[in-house]
Parts: sequence; structure tokens; C-alpha cells
Amino acid sequence: MLPAGSETPPPDQVTPRLRRADQAPPNPGEVGMGWEKIRVSSSRSALWRRAATALLPPSPSQAVLWEALDQALKGKMASPVVEKVGRLVQQLCGSRKLWLPGLTQVRWSRYSPAFIEPEVNKETYRKSLEEMPEEEKIKQQLKKTQPVKATKSNITSSVFYDPTISRFINMMMKGGNKILARSIMNQTLEAIKRKQLAKYHEADEEMKEKIECNPYKIFHQAIENCQPVIGLAGIIRGGKRYQVPTPLKISRRRFLAMDWMITECRENKHRRTFMPEKLSNELLEAFNNSGNVIKKKHELHKMAEANRAFAHYRWA
Repeated sequence: MLPAGSETPPPDQVTPRLRRADQAPPNPGEVGMGWEKIRVSSSRSALWRRAATALLPPSPSQAVLWEALDQALKGKMASPVVEKVGRLVQQLCGSRKLWLPGLTQVRWSRYSPAFIEPEVNKETYRKSLEEMPEEEKIKQQLKKTQPVKATKSNITSSVFYDPTISRFINMMMKGGNKILARSIMNQTLEAIKRKQLAKYHEADEEMKEKIECNPYKIFHQAIENCQPVIGLAGIIRGGKRYQVPTPLKISRRRFLAMDWMITECRENKHRRTFMPEKLSNELLEAFNNSGNVIKKKHELHKMAEANRAFAHYRWA
């Protein structure tokens, strides 16, 4: 209801979507958003005023809207304000998506999609621009204009750093005791090295060339041999649950191989056998395409082959 004798409603009764360009929010420290008022800092109240006057003319064009958003909304605001602005942009610009620096919200993510991955390899920085291929040149140019994610604390530029081994250590860790998990992994690699060197010195000259003594190569090859190619996914059709064969992603294959290896060493280990000894034996067996983990991979492939009649349920 409008007060008697007034031609225009007071500012506190005007909703933001109907507010004219010459009308500003009633209080400098508050932004009226329908029935609720979201408090923002005094330094950003003027920013919101400029954004409101630029965003809400009677019939804004898309070019004016994009320019106004780019100029006026570079700072951070409260999340409800961002949601309101996002709905307004969607109404005015249709289905086109908008990315605002500092305002994009990604669920369960610390960084927005605009952030790029950090480069920790020293060899990349030692190259000159003339030696770099076109892709690396583009990445170097993007680092000057786009924000870069913070490097994780466990990543290093050392020659001894291996991301696959680091991931295996994290999966093997229990109760947050990463020092123990890293110690077990180092003892495992040492045990593999000792066993392969003993086999190397006992072998003939012809067999020595075929014996691999690098524990890192043995570890990577063992994990690769344990990775399944196809798995089973439960799909409900007609009130019944079917195990449908499904191709696995590379990350899922690697996870299953590591999980099977750790589970096998924990559950099927003699109580007097230490974890590094058991893990080194399993890795050497998997390196030679034998052992319980390889059997588990073959069993999964056999189950997928037996259920291939349900493969069409993936698209049904």
C-alpha cells in the first residue's frame, strides 16, 4: 500500500528489481534485498550503489550489463548478494553463464575454475621462451594474467618426489600418522632393492640384464599390472539390481590397484610378518604378473565377462 498523497513509493518499499537508477538503498551500510537486509561493509556500500544504478535501468542491454558487472563487482560480497545478482543476470542475459572474479562459488572447492595449477618442475623454469613449445608458452602467458593455486605442502621439486608413491602413502596412512606410513614405504623400497640385488649377484651374466633393480620402476610396474580395465556398476532396472560391466577411469583403476594391494597386505599377513616385508613381496609378485592381487583383478574381469549380457543397461 502506498501512503496517501505520494506518487512514488518510499525507498524501503521498493524492491531491488523495480528500483530506478536514481534511487539508492536507504542506508549506506545495508542493501535491501526483498524482505531481508544483508549487511555489507561501508567500503562496499558505494560499490553496491554503483552496481545497482548500472544494473537496473528500465531496459538494460547485455553489453551495458556485462561492462557494469565487470567494473562494479570486482570485490567480494556476501554470498546471498552474489546469489541475487546471479539470478538477475540469468533473467536479463538468458542461459549465458557469467564468471565474476572473487564471486564464483564452487561447492567443496577452495578455488574457482579460473585458477590454474602451479608448476613445480625446475626444468620448466630453466628453459627460455625460444626453447619452449607453443603450449608451454601459452601457459607462461596465462600465469601473468590468471591466478595460480597454492602449491600443496607435500609437493616438492626434489628428484626423489613421486606423486604415485605419495598417493600410496596417503592411502596406507592410518589415524593421520603419515610419518609411520612414509617410514613403511621407505623400508619397503629398501627391501625390494636388497632382494633384487641379491638375485642380481646370484644370477648369470645373461640373466643380470633382465633383472630390474630400481625399486621405483618395480613399484610403478606392479601398480600398473594390478589395474583392472573394466569393472561392475550396480544399476537398478525393473526393481532389480544388476551388476553391469563398465569401463573404468584411469584414476579409478589406480585407486583399485592400490586399495587391493594395501588390503591384501593387511588382512592376509602373518602376525609376525612386518608390513614392509609383506608389501615388498606383494609388489614383486605383482611385478611378475602373479600373486593374490593379480588374481583379484582377473576375477573382476571374469565377472564382467559373465555379466556382459547386461551391458546395454548402461544406456537403457
